Amino acid sequence: MGFKLKKKKNFLSRFKTFDKIDVLSEAIDLFNEKRWKEAFEVAEKAVKTYPNERRFWEIIAVSGSHLGEYSALQRAYGKLIAFDANDENAWFGLAQAYAFSERIALAVKTYKQFLEKFPSDSKATHAHDFIKTGEKELERIFADFDLPNNEEGLNLACLQEKAQVLMKQGNYEQSIKKSEEVINKKPDFVSVYNNLSLTYFMDDQPEKAVETARKVLDIQPHNFHALGNLAKFYFFLGKREDAQNYANLLESTKSDNPMIYAKKIETFAFLGDDELVVKVYKDWQKQKVELPESEGFFRHLAAFSFHQLGKENNARKIWKQAVDENDEDFAKDNFEEMHLAPHDRNVFSLPLHYWISGKFFKEFASAITKIANGSDKNLTEKIQQFFKQNPNVLGLLSNVLERADLSGKEFVITLIEWSEMPEALEMLKNFALGQRGSDDIRYQAAMALAQVNYISNKVKLWREGELREIILLNFEVTSEPIEIEGYPMKPKTLQFLGKGNNAMHSKKFELAKQYYEMALNIQPNHPSLLYNLMTVKYLNDEEIDLQGELESLVTRFPTYSFAALTLALEKIKDGKIEEAKALAERFHDQKVWHVTEITLWCRFNMELLIEKEDYEAAKMWFDLL
Repeated sequence: MGFKLKKKKNFLSRFKTFDKIDVLSEAIDLFNEKRWKEAFEVAEKAVKTYPNERRFWEIIAVSGSHLGEYSALQRAYGKLIAFDANDENAWFGLAQAYAFSERIALAVKTYKQFLEKFPSDSKATHAHDFIKTGEKELERIFADFDLPNNEEGLNLACLQEKAQVLMKQGNYEQSIKKSEEVINKKPDFVSVYNNLSLTYFMDDQPEKAVETARKVLDIQPHNFHALGNLAKFYFFLGKREDAQNYANLLESTKSDNPMIYAKKIETFAFLGDDELVVKVYKDWQKQKVELPESEGFFRHLAAFSFHQLGKENNARKIWKQAVDENDEDFAKDNFEEMHLAPHDRNVFSLPLHYWISGKFFKEFASAITKIANGSDKNLTEKIQQFFKQNPNVLGLLSNVLERADLSGKEFVITLIEWSEMPEALEMLKNFALGQRGSDDIRYQAAMALAQVNYISNKVKLWREGELREIILLNFEVTSEPIEIEGYPMKPKTLQFLGKGNNAMHSKKFELAKQYYEMALNIQPNHPSLLYNLMTVKYLNDEEIDLQGELESLVTRFPTYSFAALTLALEKIKDGKIEEAKALAERFHDQKVWHVTEITLWCRFNMELLIEKEDYEAAKMWFDLL
């Protein structure tokens, strides 16, 4: 369907159609510029609001073919046929989309329908050639599924594939109906039960998924698809012992079907058993068999497990192979990460939706959006309630933190922070203080924990391969007056203090001294006044015992930051590092700093890090000054 879309100028009902015209115009411009990905995304979003606008579906069909989005192609061409049953390009496009995604039965049937309708079309030769090849493949499919090699068998195979297509498209309700239709006609069709169990799982009906998968084992006790599915379902449900039992059965199961290696790798990867993943991968390589589908994806999973076990060279080699031979996207992402230093890498096994799918994921995403927008102040309560009702989901989060992609990790960090649940926060703490993931994502996790006061701002984290003590930048800076706890200032005192500060900034030290002394006549034991008087005397070159006066102030007013941090800086100058650190210890978890005191805090941390020769970290504090 190679064509150039034209914009249709229509000024009728412009106020009702303006949004539609605006979006359509954007999509057409992107399409005509051959910016396929952007055009595809705009059109995909638009059809949710305007499902009967043919031109959006045309854009999805053509741009989707350039992007290899076969599931979207099937939806688009199906919709175009619904608009016009005599659209030969749509029929041919639908057949091709099925063929590309290896839905052989649907492809053969659709090509036949195309030939019936358009026998003289220029593309008829291609259709005949595919049918000839496809029918040979169908003989194997019929034999594997114990289906009759006739029209009835083709229809059953098509129904099964249609259920798979609908599942892939996220239309779980219709997918379930199609599967049930097949089962009613052929109750022992185990492949359909396996597909149905996966559909129930993705539709957030894990108990039904388990029930359906067990029906497969009633028919075929060693069906490796069902064993793997049950291990995954029980793991998701938090029934780890049952999950392990089925995983053990899967491990010992043998089959001539090469997809057994794929199922084992996928299952053990989901369970987080990297050693078993690597073992199965090595067995697969020894057998030298090709997987009929998604070989690059399973190589990717194996490479991640090699990486987790510290075998980086193996991981890098396998990811590269998956990219070169299969153009696997996940492998491509991870292979690029391998060019970074180990502490900067965010390699991953599976995206978040592999662990938390469907309604669960949407509910979480909606919750976090509402929290971020401030539109629901009770969502912490709601998230806690959800986790209490679904403790199995909470139990999956450690796997997500260790194995999900970067956006998945960030999503879970935010979710845990706002949940404020001790068991979730402890899980996040284990991740933050560990070595999995990049330094940046673990720092982000630590910041989330500090935000809810679960850990101190002073913490030991792995940075660049070393365990280092760092200070989290978890504080707020304000220009609003901050009253020193226990030492309120009277209005007249505040007036003299302000005049003294102005005089000191103008370097009128004698005048400043007079104002501070007048203030002290009103409040003789106020730490701010005593500190400022000491400072102006020092700046005026009067003979004072600076350290002695500072120590006196710190003894009398231990929570007064100006005195403690100024003394700590003096201790650093004298090489008394441990004494300096002890003076500053109490301020690590201070959440709010005034603009006048944050400079001292930054200077202290910068000077301390310079003494340790950690210049990169020191620069971070310098940049905050």
